[in-house]
Amino acid sequence: MLKLLRRLLRTDHPVETPSDPLDEFFRMRPLDLHGANIHGTSLTHTDLRDANFVGADCSGVDFTGADMKGAKLDGTILIGAILRDVANLTWEQLDRAIIDETTVLPDYLRYRRARVPAQ
Repeated sequence: MLKLLRRLLRTDHPVETPSDPLDEFFRMRPLDLHGANIHGTSLTHTDLRDANFVGADCSGVDFTGADMKGAKLDGTILIGAILRDVANLTWEQLDRAIIDETTVLPDYLRYRRARVPAQ
């Protein structure tokens, strides 16, 4: 989805804007992707503070290095998501999301993996 969005926003002609329109999109805060299907996309090193992912399908999404402070994850599907090196993610957020053994957690949250109920 993001590759398509980036492709649609790009032009073959020189543009007189100082930045990529997609970069401007991600600077809008808080990001609202509730209910979206962004399966398998890459949101690496993205500012996702206070983002709304409620009910979104984020399975297989690579969040490596993103800042997820205050992100709303109620009902968010994070099966197979990569949360390696994510900053400011808490178990309180993950308890509201749908995760399984294929979800790659940041090191600081792995110790509690044993408490994740089997689905």
